Amino acid sequence: MLAKQLWHRIARPRESGDLNELRRGTIWEISAIVFVLAWGMLIAVYEHPQYSVVPFVLGLGSLLAIGWRERNLRLALVCLIGALIAAIAFQKLAFPASAAQYFFPIVIVIASVLVSSANVFVVAGIACAVLLVVARAQNVDWLDEPVIAPVLLTLLTGCAAWIGSRQMRLALDWMRNSYTRANTLLSQLRNERASLASTLKMLEDAYIRIEKMNYALIEAQSAAEAARRAKAEFAANVSHELRTPINIITGFSETMANAPETYIGATWSPELSADIEQIHQSSRHLAALIDDVLDLSALDARKLGLTVAATDIRAVLDDAVSVVNNLYRAKKLELEIDVAPDLPAVQIDAVRIRQVLINLLTNASRFTPQGGVTLSARLIDDTIRVAVADTGIGIAPEDISKVFEDFG
Repeated sequence: MLAKQLWHRIARPRESGDLNELRRGTIWEISAIVFVLAWGMLIAVYEHPQYSVVPFVLGLGSLLAIGWRERNLRLALVCLIGALIAAIAFQKLAFPASAAQYFFPIVIVIASVLVSSANVFVVAGIACAVLLVVARAQNVDWLDEPVIAPVLLTLLTGCAAWIGSRQMRLALDWMRNSYTRANTLLSQLRNERASLASTLKMLEDAYIRIEKMNYALIEAQSAAEAARRAKAEFAANVSHELRTPINIITGFSETMANAPETYIGATWSPELSADIEQIHQSSRHLAALIDDVLDLSALDARKLGLTVAATDIRAVLDDAVSVVNNLYRAKKLELEIDVAPDLPAVQIDAVRIRQVLINLLTNASRFTPQGGVTLSARLIDDTIRVAVADTGIGIAPEDISKVFEDFG
């Protein structure tokens, strides 16, 4: 089985762009050869167990190298090269007369294809040191020919292996780096192509959505124009229908308030006169609001006309209070007016300001169960500030942004 795998690897070598992967494959091949050699030697010395140390060391080292080559490449290299050096040393110790020391250069050649260029000298140095230790153990002088010759041969082999393998390793490194750069560029190109395709798809989808939105905008514009015309027509019709009864109420209330003698034999009590005056003021205010309905289309265009004139702000406040006075009286709420003296006349639309004040005072009474409301006016930095303060629940912080929305 081992021979079959070895033949398969030799016949179809494993290709890899990574130098460590190439080393792992080489470790497998060399270890397999060493294991087969050790197995043959073990069979040859079967009848002499005392000579089985060398094949045992070779076999064990090759098996450990094969087992560790995937998990720890450095440890696998140590096991294989160490087993080769140790086997030669044991062979020389067991057979002092043998020429086993001349096999160390073979180890250097094998190491040159497994380790880096600089580490070839490390392996050569270890081999020379082991050779010297074995010579010392056998009481051989280091300067004798059986020692100095293999040491020099080992060192020369290391230099030759370093020179021979350096260019090959540089070429392999260059090829690996080129392959890595090519893969990186190819990956970037694929990513950019995918990004471009995605962008084109998004542009197509956006173009389709824009077309749909254009059609929807055209339809919405037509619907809005139709709604605007319908609203303007409705406002005109409503204001026309309401103006006649309001004018009648305004006319009669004005006559009853300003010329009570018209009604022969009728007398108005002070309370009734005050109520009639409030009816008259409210009808005038309502008539002014009805006139504003005609300006709804202008309001949508934010071009609502204003009638601005110099106005006494105290008079506007009094008019607003007179409209809501009975409402406060019915709810038993206090309504106080706190106006600073000598306020100057201001350029305002009295109808609009009175409308705002009536709305504020009405809302204040609605949300004030007890206590009262204070209407104040102060001159602050050339500006008159009018404020409505009540003792009610107030406005929630999250609802303040809705104050100026329609019907907010």
